Amino acid sequence: MKERKSIHQCNVLHTSATGRQLWHFGVDKGNPSLRTTSSVGSAVSFPQKFVGKDWQNIYQPRINVAWFTSEKVFVRVVQLPTTDLSEIASMLEFQIEKLSPVPSSQIVWSYSLLPSLPDKAFTDVIAIMVERVHVEALVGQLETEGYLPDRIELPQLDQLLARMPDQEGVWLYPSRDPNNLFCLAGWWYGGILRNLQLIQVPLESQRSDLLQDQMLKTAWAGEVEGWMEFPLRCFLVGDESIATTWLPLLHGCTVLPVEIRSALTRDELAEFTARRTVRQEQAPNLLPPEFSQKYRQSFVDRLWMRALGVMFAFYTIGILGYFGMLQFRGIQQSQVESKINSLKVAYTNALQLKEQVAILQDQHNLKYASMDCLRIASELLPPEMTISWLVFSKGQTMELHGIVPAEQSSKLADYNDALRQAMAGEQTMFTKVSPPTSTTRPGAAGVSWTFTCELNRSEAP
Repeated sequence: MKERKSIHQCNVLHTSATGRQLWHFGVDKGNPSLRTTSSVGSAVSFPQKFVGKDWQNIYQPRINVAWFTSEKVFVRVVQLPTTDLSEIASMLEFQIEKLSPVPSSQIVWSYSLLPSLPDKAFTDVIAIMVERVHVEALVGQLETEGYLPDRIELPQLDQLLARMPDQEGVWLYPSRDPNNLFCLAGWWYGGILRNLQLIQVPLESQRSDLLQDQMLKTAWAGEVEGWMEFPLRCFLVGDESIATTWLPLLHGCTVLPVEIRSALTRDELAEFTARRTVRQEQAPNLLPPEFSQKYRQSFVDRLWMRALGVMFAFYTIGILGYFGMLQFRGIQQSQVESKINSLKVAYTNALQLKEQVAILQDQHNLKYASMDCLRIASELLPPEMTISWLVFSKGQTMELHGIVPAEQSSKLADYNDALRQAMAGEQTMFTKVSPPTSTTRPGAAGVSWTFTCELNRSEAP
């Protein structure tokens, strides 16, 4: 069997011509406790924080109970030859056609079980029937006002079940509305509820006679069936205001005085209904099944739509955030590109300045390098040799041309070696000095020579 979810909150609604009263109960460890009660006008919607259902209702169920107007209900007592609770509904369904004063297709019916003695082979059942148009009218009115009932129940029946009769006789449960006089009459004899009827009392001068006539007809029918015993004992369940209204009407129904028994107040009756609902006890429910299915489907659809709405909202926020981030990154990129473009000019100018500085430094270094080359070439030149010309080419090489007497030609090799080892500070002046080339011309006074020196540029900064 499927486990039932425990009820977290319960609402009980009473609707009458004078107004509406709503009781809101919270549930603590399976026991309902009244949290608030309020009177709601006929043109005012119900507070949704109490009666509405949202996603929390999935794991914290909330039950809405509505009381039905009793004067529009037909009640009958039926004894079914079974004690198996699973068979009661099907057995009662076969008898509804003859129990109901209107065609069964036009009614909504339910039932309530009465306590049975252990030695009984039958079950006492109260069959409750009401025309469907009255139920649909009530449900339609409540729907427009924001109250979706899960159960529609009969408060007078709860009044009867809350305090079972302790003596035999007819027990009357009158209405509290002075403008709508009716009562639920239960005939108890032999420990069994023999008859249950709703007695309407018209608002006219002869209403006392009409009430007595209906009760006496029921008493005579019970006497014929063998369960009624005279004199008739009558019990009136109500407070002083009810007794003031109903005692004059009951005068003449019985020779015995009418006994007054206390009744549950409306608040106590609402608590009794809530307690039975929270404990999920068997009780009549006049709400047609199609309405329950419609409410459940509407609740599921509403949850789906809200979930889709939340998902769409998050999706939209994500898309907006994504495009916002793209816009932010685009702005950052534009700023970086703008900064890069501004730095390009400065960088290009810096490179040009660096090249110009390098050229000027190179010119400066070459200027001193040529002077150093000339100085070293002059200082190391033997007296016997002469330099005809010196060519300083592109700051890289120095080409020497000169004449040496034939008998002093050995000085040329010494001069070449001296230039190869010449120093400028801590570095050699030349990285390479080519071997000298000498030429003897006929009739010349000496030997012409030449060689090339490659300048060591690493000394330049």
